[in-house]
Amino acid sequence: MRRFCEEHGFRFHPVVALLFMDHALDYCEGRELAPEAQKTREMMLIDLETLIENGRKDHAKKCLLNRVLPVISWDMSVMPCCNYSYRKLADNFLDVSLEEIIRMRSGHPLCVQCQAHSLHRYFNPEMYSATVNELLQDHIAPGGSCGTGSGRFPEKAGNGGVRSLIS
Repeated sequence: MRRFCEEHGFRFHPVVALLFMDHALDYCEGRELAPEAQKTREMMLIDLETLIENGRKDHAKKCLLNRVLPVISWDMSVMPCCNYSYRKLADNFLDVSLEEIIRMRSGHPLCVQCQAHSLHRYFNPEMYSATVNELLQDHIAPGGSCGTGSGRFPEKAGNGGVRSLIS
């Protein structure tokens, strides 16, 4: 992928995979994770607790996504945020003015919940870019393949919850 991007003039910027915010919020509020979310959690490169704890370090900072509005879904509904997929502000963006969408999102209960758990800073790429790039450099062969491993993340390392890229 890196080579493809270089050849075609795209910027290659790898990021860590995350548990969708809806599930991260469930986790923070003590609800049991759905089986597919639990499976995802077990395969994450940087574990969920580390992501949440690092978000708490930036709790006082504004949400990274406040400037992203409106968020219009495939069915024309308006979401309060691009990180949450199951909560709507409006059923059809054509029926609501931008001013009304902004008003509905200001102080929206989802935003309040999210920020109370520091999930508004749950994934700050600045915290993880160096880690991801280091792991890619260490484990991805010059030809672009992931070594000889399975590509899964089976065991935790002793480095703050970062898992190995190869088995």
